[in-house]
Amino acid sequence: MSVARAWLTEIRTNRRERWFALAAAAVIAVGAAQIHWYGFLVGGALVGAVSKTLSRAVAAGLGVGLLSWGVFAATVAANGAFSQYAATGQAFGLSVAIPVVAAGIGSLVRGVV
Repeated sequence: MSVARAWLTEIRTNRRERWFALAAAAVIAVGAAQIHWYGFLVGGALVGAVSKTLSRAVAAGLGVGLLSWGVFAATVAANGAFSQYAATGQAFGLSVAIPVVAAGIGSLVRGVV
């Protein structure tokens, strides 16, 4: 058994360490998503890797995608432009769907690791 696999197994079996790892992965994911859209995939992969099961990994990935979009939407709202942003129609829908889907796809790494 490799060191990384043993480390992930330890995190997945210890509830407190798993929650801490999920929170840290979510913070890293939001930060990475602010830099580049690959951050959604990376964030989904991070939360997926430390999740207990594949279904929980996908749920965590979708949650990180929503969290990332929420941070972006809050930034837009803080600048007073949320109503104009929401009025863009399909672009608004895509800006919601892309982070959620990309983080969900990234979380599928749990099925491999």
